[in-house]
Amino acid sequence: MNIKIIVHIMPWEIDYALLSFSQLKHSSNYIPSDVNIEFDSCLNLSDYIIDWEKSNFPKQYFIDKYNEISSGFKNIKHTPKIVESNTLYGHLDLQKEVKAEHIDYYIGICPDMHFGEMLLPYMIESIKAIPNKNFIITPQITKRWDGSWDILVNENFHNIPYANCFDLNCYDIDPINSSSSPELVSLHELKFAGWFDCFSKEIWEKFTPVWEEWSGYGSWDTYSMLTLSLLKRQGYDIQQYVIKNQVISEYWNGSVPQQNWDIDTYKDKNSEGLCGYYKKHLCVNKNKDGKLDYSKLQEYAITQYNKIINQ
Repeated sequence: MNIKIIVHIMPWEIDYALLSFSQLKHSSNYIPSDVNIEFDSCLNLSDYIIDWEKSNFPKQYFIDKYNEISSGFKNIKHTPKIVESNTLYGHLDLQKEVKAEHIDYYIGICPDMHFGEMLLPYMIESIKAIPNKNFIITPQITKRWDGSWDILVNENFHNIPYANCFDLNCYDIDPINSSSSPELVSLHELKFAGWFDCFSKEIWEKFTPVWEEWSGYGSWDTYSMLTLSLLKRQGYDIQQYVIKNQVISEYWNGSVPQQNWDIDTYKDKNSEGLCGYYKKHLCVNKNKDGKLDYSKLQEYAITQYNKIINQ
């Protein structure tokens, strides 16, 4: 079994990457000998996105820190990459680059996610138990913005009001992850965000590939859910599973006080956790992320759906 993990890091996420990398290093102690794990990470220092001449931090600060945290993996082959070109670059570009013929499964991780050290081993065991050829595996989450996320929420957080969903501390998930028995459960609908999700090869490479003209940042998860839902209705064998009692949460969730949370924009007006300090001292060029709006994503999803069923 060959699995590739992908993490894309902006410079202001470097401290979160340190925490996530540390958790993966713990996880690497539990990798079965018959499983090959490759880890491609990318530190994005693109001049197109950041004006370094107007920033108070030099590129070298982030390069040195990234190089330091990139070593020390056991049973995981880590390939670090640093982007410094004057071109638009983002997670969509990295997703296009990491595809490889020998890889069977892809796991995308956001650098600001706190997860248990056994999540990756449990995900590997889940892969072995799933009968479907095309599938997604996700962990559970804490309460989120609205009811559409509830199918992923761990039962310990069901009764929390949506308006108070970020009052929790991210480390509240640790007792659940360490003391509860994991259980693989199929879901009746698709819901994922690319926080720590595993995708079978055909879903990642064939059903929901990143289009060649896409670059920078974009809602690949939304496009994927739209496309896969259409294919599933057409009878394609596509199934999402959730690992109960393995919960993830953003590190900023409670680790730094969120005093003025805006439920409509999903952003704290006063603080952005460990990102905030860096963002205050980096000059980020405006409108340089290449995002696609929802209507455009719908068009791409329908086009991709028609392409698949007509093959």
